[in-house]
Amino acid sequence: MDGGMADPVPAEPAAECRGVWARRSSSGVNVMPLYPRAQNPLEAALRLVEKVNPVRFGDTRLPNSFDVVISTLQIIQHELGNVRAGEADLLIHPELHDYWVLEFWRAADIIERGRRASRGRASPDPGQDRGLPRKGRRVTRALAVLLVLAPLTIARAGTRAGVELADTVTVDGVTLVLNGMGLRQATRLRVRAFVGGLYLEQRTSDANTVLDSRQLKQVRLEFLRNIDQRNLRSGWTDSLRKIGGNGMDPSIAQFTALIPAVSRGDTMSFTWRPGAGIEVSLGDKVRGSVSGDEFARTVFKAWFGLDPGDAQLKRGMLGSTH
Repeated sequence: MDGGMADPVPAEPAAECRGVWARRSSSGVNVMPLYPRAQNPLEAALRLVEKVNPVRFGDTRLPNSFDVVISTLQIIQHELGNVRAGEADLLIHPELHDYWVLEFWRAADIIERGRRASRGRASPDPGQDRGLPRKGRRVTRALAVLLVLAPLTIARAGTRAGVELADTVTVDGVTLVLNGMGLRQATRLRVRAFVGGLYLEQRTSDANTVLDSRQLKQVRLEFLRNIDQRNLRSGWTDSLRKIGGNGMDPSIAQFTALIPAVSRGDTMSFTWRPGAGIEVSLGDKVRGSVSGDEFARTVFKAWFGLDPGDAQLKRGMLGSTH
């Protein structure tokens, strides 16, 4: 699957496709080196011409407009690839510094480089990991074993985008089971924000059952990046007003006052106790609660309503990525 300019490492669309990969796993191939050693044909020709140019400035050659455009596009794709590469459960990073971006006539050689990288046989380049997400580097080292086992492996329950959540949690002496997990992506660049997991007394793939049943339920979020308090609170305020209207402003203000700034790796949980309301916790510390099922339902509608903040996150927490 080729993501083109906008999505150079289309790990998430790949995860949604049925195939030999486990249902909740995906692989990505980042083929964009930031500093390729290969010269494009125009650049090579200009260098030859400049060797006999009597007015050239020493051995220094300023880049021509073609160089600037191609280099700019390559940097953009490299950086986008780095952002999206972290979404892959398996990351292949073939060594392609010796190839220019438009050398289609060398396709067979490039494909062979990718094949060797997927088998763990490609020689690592000292600068290969420059800018790669840490997660991407870890999975690359284990790639040889994982790729052999991947077609035969079912993704372990409780794992999504590198985040592992417990299969069960206990709330008020009641065991809740992990219903599903989803990835929340923000902005047009689809930057990973957090992984969400839904815990229920009894699993279901129906959003109305989640909202209407009287069972104890909890949504747990593990954050993949730092988010300041102001952005979190304003986002919740806008979302809850859209769902419940301005008449819920007092409850919304009480709720958002419980929302702190978060750092990467922090876990925040929202527990809905039927007849009591919703409780907010950061890690193991309870920050407070807002009473009333009506408001708790409004909060859960932000994830499981007809117009959720992220449809993909909703599908994931309901146990399906399709």
